[in-house]
Amino acid sequence: MKNDFLQALTRYHREVMLPDVQRLVDDAIDKSVGPLRNDMLSHFDDMYRRFDRLESEYYALRSWMGRIDEKLARVESEVQSLNTRMGSVESEVQSLNTRMASVESELQFVKSHLIALELRITEVEKKIDRLATESELVEIRQQIVVMNDRIGALETRH
Repeated sequence: MKNDFLQALTRYHREVMLPDVQRLVDDAIDKSVGPLRNDMLSHFDDMYRRFDRLESEYYALRSWMGRIDEKLARVESEVQSLNTRMGSVESEVQSLNTRMASVESELQFVKSHLIALELRITEVEKKIDRLATESELVEIRQQIVVMNDRIGALETRH
């Protein structure tokens, strides 16, 4: 009997008391923890929304960085092309400078020869002037001789 009583009491506790106590404890916990749980869940929802927004921004930034990388690659390619062209232009300028130095040297040579020619022409002109004067003197002497011969012929006639 004692055993039956204990079994009945245990059964009463398990079937009647325990569910009531659990319900009371659960209600008390729900009243004190429920608002906290709802607040925490609300915060988690906010965090998930922020994570979603951050993830969207991350993918947008990744896409943007991809476009920047593509543009940078094009710019680097163009800079490399410009550097190649610049090297070509520099070599052409160097060639032109060499040719210019050669032309300047030839020009200096021509100038010095031109000055020498001008001096020679001046000397020739002076000689021509002297020769012209001498030839005029020779012609005048010849005319004097002719005139003297006429005068002598005229004097003999008279």
